[in-house]
Amino acid sequence: MSHSLSIDGVQTSSDASTVQWNIEVSKNDLLSTTPSPIVPSVVAATSTERVRPEIIAPVIPEVAYRVMSECISGFKHCGIGLHFLAEKLLEKKIINNRQKKTATDERSRCTTDERMDQLLDIIKDSVQQEGKVFEYILEILKDEDTILANKLYDYMISKYEQYK
Repeated sequence: MSHSLSIDGVQTSSDASTVQWNIEVSKNDLLSTTPSPIVPSVVAATSTERVRPEIIAPVIPEVAYRVMSECISGFKHCGIGLHFLAEKLLEKKIINNRQKKTATDERSRCTTDERMDQLLDIIKDSVQQEGKVFEYILEILKDEDTILANKLYDYMISKYEQYK
């Protein structure tokens, strides 16, 4: 049995980030009348948004860019919404507020498809400059959590591994 417990106000010597304590107790420990010592282990804090371990950091920008270039049409067809994508890109600081407003402006002279294309161009350029953006894009697909988004996620992982 395992349970994560967040404890506020605890700092480690390495940095002052959030610390996750894992306390493991076996079934036998619970049944025993003699208390056994509980030794917590400090583990690096992890984001709730985590990419599966198929991607080995650091991401190679050239490879990620090639995968993104091949998968752009997949983004258009996996059902990911323009507003959802723009919001997630803003959260990850891949786009700024002005770019988000432009992309989500229903009154603009651009169609929804054209605005999606603009966002996807920004993503491709960002991946080419910074490989970490590729991991963020994979996280966004996982957050979308549809059959088509998950299929695109798996396809992108396999293409990345193939080209690496």
